[in-house]
Amino acid sequence: MKKLILLIILLNSYQLLYSQNFEGEIIFKIRHELSDTTLGSYEQLPQKMTYLISGDHSRLDQSTRIGIQSLVSDTLTKKSNLLFDLMDQKIGISINYEQTDSNEVRKYSYIDEEKIICGITCKKAILNSYNHKTEEAHTSVIYYTNEIRSSYSNIFKDLKGFALEYQLTTNDLKSSYSAKEINHKPIDPKNFAITKNTKIFTMEEFQSLLKK
Repeated sequence: MKKLILLIILLNSYQLLYSQNFEGEIIFKIRHELSDTTLGSYEQLPQKMTYLISGDHSRLDQSTRIGIQSLVSDTLTKKSNLLFDLMDQKIGISINYEQTDSNEVRKYSYIDEEKIICGITCKKAILNSYNHKTEEAHTSVIYYTNEIRSSYSNIFKDLKGFALEYQLTTNDLKSSYSAKEINHKPIDPKNFAITKNTKIFTMEEFQSLLKK
């Protein structure tokens, strides 16, 4: 019995070590649905999202109408910066994802169901959220893996793993994200560096700047 307990502990330790040591690139395909077609076309919205993960850092890249937007995060300091170019100037917006909306209630339900995504066995979860201020309720179906830490995600930090497939709903737009490629490879630390000529604002400062 003692040997069996020790074996279980060693296996769990190995899985935890593997999940913390993930390094590589995850490419997501994005599909958008507009509930009101009169609002325009979703063709200008991002169709692909790329995650770079190494150590305590992650970088998320998306192509938008104003160019590539990058979200660089440090899971140790819990700091994130949204980076983009605006009128030939490098801009960064400091984002604090630890500040939660007091009006929003989120609840995860874990389902005994699995799905293979990019060769990885993922477990199913359902996220139900309700905002008391806007009176909006949303449900998201998520497939996640324990092989990658949830702290790399700024969206589902309370999830028991890293989401490889999920939906996000905002007003009349529903966006579905699904990992289509996972590459284990070394990531250059320069991908997580912020250049000295990048001007960093808080969200409030940036909003005030746009009003000028």
